[in-house]
Amino acid sequence: MIEQSPALHPGGHDRMRAGLNHLAVHGSAEAVGAALAAGWTTRTESGRSVHPVDAQGFELEVVVAG
Repeated sequence: MIEQSPALHPGGHDRMRAGLNHLAVHGSAEAVGAALAAGWTTRTESGRSVHPVDAQGFELEVVVAG
Protein backbone atom coordinates (compact mmCIF):
# COMPACT_ATOMS: atom_id res chain seq x y z
CA MET A 1 0.00 0.00 0.00
CA ILE A 2 1.24 3.48 -0.84
CA GLU A 3 0.31 6.27 1.54
CA GLN A 4 -0.20 9.88 0.62
CA SER A 5 0.56 12.68 3.05
CA PRO A 6 -2.19 15.16 3.90
CA ALA A 7 0.52 17.88 3.82
CA LEU A 8 0.50 18.22 0.05
CA HIS A 9 1.12 21.31 -2.02
CA PRO A 10 -1.41 22.06 -4.76
CA GLY A 11 -0.42 21.57 -8.37
CA GLY A 12 0.36 17.87 -8.68
CA HIS A 13 3.74 16.22 -9.01
CA ASP A 14 6.84 18.41 -9.21
CA ARG A 15 10.11 16.55 -9.74
CA MET A 16 12.03 19.37 -8.06
CA ARG A 17 10.26 18.86 -4.71
CA ALA A 18 11.67 16.64 -1.99
CA GLY A 19 10.77 12.97 -2.28
CA LEU A 20 10.66 10.46 -5.11
CA ASN A 21 11.32 12.28 -8.38
CA HIS A 22 11.93 9.38 -10.72
CA LEU A 23 12.11 5.61 -10.76
CA ALA A 24 14.82 3.67 -12.63
CA VAL A 25 14.03 0.21 -13.99
CA HIS A 26 15.39 -2.28 -16.50
CA GLY A 27 13.08 -2.58 -19.48
CA SER A 28 12.77 -3.13 -23.19
CA ALA A 29 12.51 -0.88 -26.21
CA GLU A 30 8.97 -2.26 -26.62
CA ALA A 31 8.03 -1.08 -23.11
CA VAL A 32 9.34 2.40 -23.90
CA GLY A 33 7.35 2.36 -27.15
CA ALA A 34 4.20 1.39 -25.25
CA ALA A 35 4.69 4.27 -22.80
CA LEU A 36 5.13 6.73 -25.67
CA ALA A 37 2.05 5.33 -27.42
CA ALA A 38 0.10 5.89 -24.18
CA GLY A 39 0.96 9.61 -24.21
CA TRP A 40 4.26 9.78 -22.32
CA THR A 41 6.95 12.04 -23.79
CA THR A 42 10.72 11.60 -23.85
CA ARG A 43 12.62 14.05 -21.63
CA THR A 44 16.02 12.71 -22.61
CA GLU A 45 17.70 9.70 -24.11
CA SER A 46 21.32 8.85 -23.39
CA GLY A 47 22.69 5.66 -24.84
CA ARG A 48 20.78 2.78 -23.27
CA SER A 49 18.85 4.99 -20.84
CA VAL A 50 15.53 6.55 -21.89
CA HIS A 51 13.60 8.98 -19.66
CA PRO A 52 9.88 9.04 -20.53
CA VAL A 53 7.70 11.52 -18.59
CA ASP A 54 3.95 11.22 -17.98
CA ALA A 55 1.38 14.04 -18.14
CA GLN A 56 1.90 14.88 -14.44
CA GLY A 57 5.67 15.17 -14.83
CA PHE A 58 6.65 11.86 -13.24
CA GLU A 59 9.83 10.55 -14.84
CA LEU A 60 10.63 6.88 -15.41
CA GLU A 61 14.21 6.02 -16.33
CA VAL A 62 14.24 2.84 -18.44
CA VAL A 63 17.61 1.15 -18.91
CA VAL A 64 17.28 -0.95 -22.05
CA ALA A 65 19.30 -4.18 -22.10
CA GLY A 66 21.63 -5.04 -24.92
